[in-house]
Amino acid sequence: MLRLLMLLGIIGVINGCANPKIVSKETLNQEPMYCYQTLAAVQCYKDPHPVDYDRLVYSRGDASSKEPKSANSIGDFLKPPTKKNGRWVKDPEPLPMPRIREKGVLKTVNPG
Repeated sequence: MLRLLMLLGIIGVINGCANPKIVSKETLNQEPMYCYQTLAAVQCYKDPHPVDYDRLVYSRGDASSKEPKSANSIGDFLKPPTKKNGRWVKDPEPLPMPRIREKGVLKTVNPG
């Protein structure tokens, strides 16, 4: 009985040390796929989305493309608009107009 337990233990240790990166030939020929968790289900795409890296559930393809290279790899998606990138829009500030009360009703007086 002790020999059987030792044999099963050794087999378990050897299996635990197996290489997890061993890939069959069938999976090497498949096209890449990147699956992201959404609110309702998992959505899969052919191209990686660097913005959604935190929601990545499953990926099959190039291992280097599933991790963002740096904080700047997200691109211009989340950057605020500036005058340099041409997306700056500023509405004119409203000018305060003087108001007077006539017969219990406030009226705006146009200057000039």
